[in-house]
This record gives sequence, C-alpha cells and structure tokens, in this order.
Amino acid sequence: MLVNNRTGTVDGSALFTEELLPSETVMYSLVMSSKIFLDEKTRHKSETVKAAADDEGAYLLDTIGTKIPDYIQIGGDATIGKGICRVTVGV
Repeated sequence: MLVNNRTGTVDGSALFTEELLPSETVMYSLVMSSKIFLDEKTRHKSETVKAAADDEGAYLLDTIGTKIPDYIQIGGDATIGKGICRVTVGV
C-alpha cells in the first residue's frame, strides 16, 4: 500500500484498518542515564573528560525537560487532528 504524498490518499484500491487509542489514554516512558563508563587510562587523562562524564546524566535530564515540545503528533491522520499528545516531563 503506497500513500501518494501529493494527495495524501492511498494509490489504487487498497483496503486497510486503523486503530486509535481513546482520547484520555495516558502513555508513559522512562528515561534513565548513568555516568559514562571510562577505563582507568581515559579517566586519568583529562579532568574535562571526567567532569563531562559526571555531568552527563544531569545534562540529559535538563535537555529532555527543556527541548521537548509541549505537544507532539504521533502516527498518521495528522490532517484531521489524530495523534496529538501533550508531553509532560517529570523528574
């Protein structure tokens, strides 16, 4: 089944089904981080490398909390408002 990008419809006479989550569905995911694993040689080479490894978890969580938009669209049917999700980041 190929979708024509110009028209947004399926070429030919393909049959398909679609499933939608109820509008009040709560989806969640976990993001976890840890320090960069460095061997002893690398760890002693540079304090900058060690500092970056120590701060990586905090940097990742800060980035997720500030760079992810408040609303995203997942899946198809964007033109009719399907798949719009509110994103909440909690630490």
